[in-house]
Amino acid sequence: MSHCPNDNLLIEVLQGTISSSDLQDLEPHLSHCKACQSRMETLSAQTETIKTVLNLDHETSHPQWETRIADRIAAAIAENSLKRTAKTEFLPAVAGYQIESIIAHGGMGIVYLAHQINADRKVALKMMLYGQQADVEEVQRFQIEAQAAAKLTHQYIVPVFDVGVSEDQHYFSMGYISGTSLKELLQNGPLPEREAAEMIRKISAAIAYAHEEGIVHRDLKPGNILVDHHGDPHVTDFGLAKQVNRDDQLTKTGQVIGTPSFMSPEQARGQVYEIGPLSDVYSIGALLYATLTGRPPFQSDNAVKTIMQVIEDPPVSPRVLNPQVSRDLETICLKCLEKNSASRYQSAEELKLELKRYLEGLPILARPVSAPVKLWRWCVRKPALAGMMVSVVASLLIGTAVSTYFAILATERAERADEGIRVALTSLETIIETVQMKLYQVPGASKIRRDLLKVTLKDLENITRAADYANRIDRNMANVFVDMGVLYHEYGDAGGGNASLKAKANMLRAVEIFEALSPGGSSTDQNILEDQARALRILADYLQNEHWIDEAHPHQREPAKALPYLIQGTKICRQLLRDDPDNQEIQFELARTIKGYSQAIDDLGERDKAFETIQEAIVLLETLKESKDARESFYNNLLSSYIAAGDAAHASKKNDVAYEQFQKALEVAEEYAIRFPVTATTHDNFSWCHERMAIHWRQLKNLPESLASFQKMQTSLEQALTLDPEDRMLKDGMAVAYDGLRCVYQLMGQNEDALEARKKRDEIEAWLAVSRE
Repeated sequence: MSHCPNDNLLIEVLQGTISSSDLQDLEPHLSHCKACQSRMETLSAQTETIKTVLNLDHETSHPQWETRIADRIAAAIAENSLKRTAKTEFLPAVAGYQIESIIAHGGMGIVYLAHQINADRKVALKMMLYGQQADVEEVQRFQIEAQAAAKLTHQYIVPVFDVGVSEDQHYFSMGYISGTSLKELLQNGPLPEREAAEMIRKISAAIAYAHEEGIVHRDLKPGNILVDHHGDPHVTDFGLAKQVNRDDQLTKTGQVIGTPSFMSPEQARGQVYEIGPLSDVYSIGALLYATLTGRPPFQSDNAVKTIMQVIEDPPVSPRVLNPQVSRDLETICLKCLEKNSASRYQSAEELKLELKRYLEGLPILARPVSAPVKLWRWCVRKPALAGMMVSVVASLLIGTAVSTYFAILATERAERADEGIRVALTSLETIIETVQMKLYQVPGASKIRRDLLKVTLKDLENITRAADYANRIDRNMANVFVDMGVLYHEYGDAGGGNASLKAKANMLRAVEIFEALSPGGSSTDQNILEDQARALRILADYLQNEHWIDEAHPHQREPAKALPYLIQGTKICRQLLRDDPDNQEIQFELARTIKGYSQAIDDLGERDKAFETIQEAIVLLETLKESKDARESFYNNLLSSYIAAGDAAHASKKNDVAYEQFQKALEVAEEYAIRFPVTATTHDNFSWCHERMAIHWRQLKNLPESLASFQKMQTSLEQALTLDPEDRMLKDGMAVAYDGLRCVYQLMGQNEDALEARKKRDEIEAWLAVSRE
């Protein structure tokens, strides 16, 4: 073995749970490595002596190896301990200080209560545990702690006064906090809610300041929070701290650093380069959890199990353990503890301000995790049960709606049959809207969403056929035809029919019904006009885009046919906004319709006009994005509008303008990632932007930049597919990414790489062909 094993392996050695083969591999290294022997002594000191922990007398699967390795480790540690005892058994002498007693004894150092003579004050003096016998890495970590803490001057951070070396022993002196630690405080149970929130607010303020100074703590836990007699917290022990702008040479990828019960998932996974300020935000959330419940969010009988809980399991809601906790404070706590760092508060400062709002009785900005997201997280952990759940939910929801209609129809009373139709169709429309909008936001829910909507489509067909309702001039029926058209478009025809033709026929029928209800958009009923504008836009979007709903019946673009519908839809939206200028739904509909019109004229060759036209949509969407209740769809449509504007500029050879539009799209993707929970869409947005950047650089013959952008596109799609591995659109995007890489590699003369990229593209396309439903 060329490098030191991590703590998890050492714990297995100490507990006797390591396999014989692994132990055999480790034995030569552990027998001679003083650093590992020191770490094992520290680890074993947290429980029992080495002999007791190893339980050498009991029968194990590998007693011979255990005895041999234990004897060597014990002998080496005993030899080192004899040297160190002389340094720690008696109070040391440090020039300028009068040491009075030992305050604390940790894994890396000893803290003494001392009197600093020249300043005439009590201080806490920290010295290295192993003094002159410390290895290079231990000295470096001790120096990092001293340097990091010395940079920080904040009322809730223990100050460092002096750093030095005395008789080859490194030390630094700190402010002496007369009080206790948060760990000792919590031994008596959770804190009162407001006291807990105020304490964590102050800790957040201290860490926010440390982050501003470029320091990440990485080991926030109750034992590292000192509490003075006034109840104010003071952050200490920066032994694992990292300076943000410096490479961490002491921490290797895969090495777990921190305290398991309070470390972030990225720390638990040993993802060194992902550990940063948001890891501290997670740990502050774990501290808040402990102050509210009296226990950490995750704990087990050994460190390895705890680490796996941190990585895989959701925390038990604080209100389950302590019903006195308010919903708002629980929401704040759980947001900090999100597994994905992008879903947490995006800074300790942001968390501090949120806690301040809570303490002042103001509404907090965070919202509880929605039921669909909770449902999907459960589905990920229980895939088999989730599959059964889908069929049950579909049967219950859709079956209830449809059975309402058929039960009433069975009475053979015409007026009640009509009422049954309306009830059933309204119920099904509600299901469609809920499934489309809510499950769309849930990572990896595309298959559940698709299955539910396919069942819904079948029942819509049954109702319209059974009721002979299709010939009626009715707003509800028109909306049903729109929904059926969209569902045929997205999911095809399970019966094997021409889904493309059915999608188009249903959308056209909807537009015909609305035209009969509101000739030329002349109705005085606002609801009819809004639905009419929507139907016109959906039909136009279908016409002007190429579709491959099924292999046998592709649909080619028809932008010229789409134009009249877009012009009429725009006219209706403008008319509605004159009467209700602040209506966000109408503003959004207008923006999408204008965007569609811009796309149509761009396809017809009017590039400059297309660019000018889409600017109005961008202005509308930028306004909607900045609104208090901005939705994800506002961001997504704004991003696609900037992409469309960039495409139009590119087609006109205005490359600088195109680049500017693509940059704005990327900014929207970044804002989206910050504001909303991370889903596959989050990563797909980035992939779209990187694709356009890649094409831009390729057109300018800047092949290295183009290659880098296609690689970013690939990475974004890989991240999206980890959240939603069955999404066909994402798979198709990955095929596009590999094809882009193939093209650039070929232009750069890297033929082997080009062949590999083409091979991966072909594999994905083969998967898409086989899995087409």
